[in-house]
Amino acid sequence: TVDGDLTYSWDFGDGTTSDEANPDHYYDHPGEYDVCLTITTADGCTAHTCHLVIIEGEETECVASFEFEILDNLGVHFFETVDGDVTYSWDFGDGTTSDEANPDHYYDHHGEYEVCLFIVTADGCEAHYCHLVIIEGEENDCVDESVIDLNVECITVYEPVCGCDGVTYMNECVAYHYHGILSWTVGECDSLIGGGGDKQKLYVYPNPAVDHVTLSYYLNQQSDLQIQLFDLEGKELLIMNQTQAAIGWHSYFVNTSLLSKGMYVVKLKAGDQLQTSKLVLGN
Repeated sequence: TVDGDLTYSWDFGDGTTSDEANPDHYYDHPGEYDVCLTITTADGCTAHTCHLVIIEGEETECVASFEFEILDNLGVHFFETVDGDVTYSWDFGDGTTSDEANPDHYYDHHGEYEVCLFIVTADGCEAHYCHLVIIEGEENDCVDESVIDLNVECITVYEPVCGCDGVTYMNECVAYHYHGILSWTVGECDSLIGGGGDKQKLYVYPNPAVDHVTLSYYLNQQSDLQIQLFDLEGKELLIMNQTQAAIGWHSYFVNTSLLSKGMYVVKLKAGDQLQTSKLVLGN
């Protein structure tokens, strides 16, 4: 209900988007969705509004959902609202993840983040739920989001740097172009968080991608490995298994030229640990 020469950006609250003025959208399952519209005028003015949309109908076999509470110092407490024996994988929208049920997460700077929870039940049912989280507060001078450029193809050589945020990154290019880190020291952080300390650290680039994408990951111990690519309906499009993958960095090239544009989910399983990342394919 907005007049004038505008561009539109819809977020339907389930991990999907649209740039149409008056889109139709079909949800995978019933529930409550925070739908947001952001508009930009011809002279660069932007505005957005959000509205809770309730979809009624029969429940699917399993449904992911969560609530959250804003904390001090750019922090958020997330708590799942899922019944039963499930495993969890959180994507906080800033490149970090967690497999805890009710994690606390602290952002480097204020902004809007699309947070997604992925669940797997004991009988193998998979589901996910995404919600826009708005963080207000003072800017962190360690990170500058404006310099992030996921189209830059950084080398996959492991030349670790310790970012000003205390996280170990694969190399300077990854720290600056993929995470907006403004300063670092050469070598791994003492805490070994990130590329040198996690059992696995997954990088997906370029992202958004067009006809190909590279998946790079670090294993800090020998492990059975599985990489999967799903669309948002949960359909498996790719699977790669490797027995007893060696310690260190690995890269896997994926041809995406035959896939439709939109959002996809990449899952990396190493042993009993799971990490997820969103992949956007555009024109």
